[in-house]
Amino acid sequence: MPDLILETYGTMPGYWAMVDDEDYEDAKKLVFSGRENEYAKLIEKIDDYHYNYQVKYREIIDNLKKTGAGFSVITKYGYQLAPIIEGCDDQSDDMISLRYTSMGSYSSDVGKTLTDEYISERENLGLGGYISPDKIVDASVGASPDSTWYIANCRHNLYPNGIFELLADILNTDGQPTVKNFKKFPQFMTIDGNDNLIPLTSENIPADKFNTSTSKSLKNFFNTLFA
Repeated sequence: MPDLILETYGTMPGYWAMVDDEDYEDAKKLVFSGRENEYAKLIEKIDDYHYNYQVKYREIIDNLKKTGAGFSVITKYGYQLAPIIEGCDDQSDDMISLRYTSMGSYSSDVGKTLTDEYISERENLGLGGYISPDKIVDASVGASPDSTWYIANCRHNLYPNGIFELLADILNTDGQPTVKNFKKFPQFMTIDGNDNLIPLTSENIPADKFNTSTSKSLKNFFNTLFA
């Protein structure tokens, strides 16, 4: 495995930027064990990004805001990751976990919702407004909760027209735009039949993509195979 990785993407720093913090040192040991001197410059480069930028993203965002710069996030969810990796039940846009694309928000696993107990706790803290209407996402724990927009059941490579309208509104806002700035684009949205963004409500929650995707079939196959 180490040889295969080093012959393909293992020497591309961009791929190391996608390794979880909790797995980072173990991944380096797996790939570079016994070859640390040979790849010393690469290790120095990926360590610099990981420890000085990647794991400090909340601090970096906070410092950015203090300069007066605006910081906004548009993210997607509602799909399962490929069922061949640990954490494949994370909410995602079919490619990247929501916790990363949203800068730290919390969500239920695919096919599930946040528990009533969890929602009640957040409501008691005055944070119930950050819970999505489908009871899947809690935006309050993200790095920029008041300026993060969520699109339910939208794939990584799908860009409905409304995204570009929202981007234009964000870029044309003086100061820091928030999810209350635009009536047409609330914090939680989904897609209608005409490729437009519409507010997500308890009445228009999209069908569960986890139950209709090939990902679930593959996962069930592997669970049966190794049971």
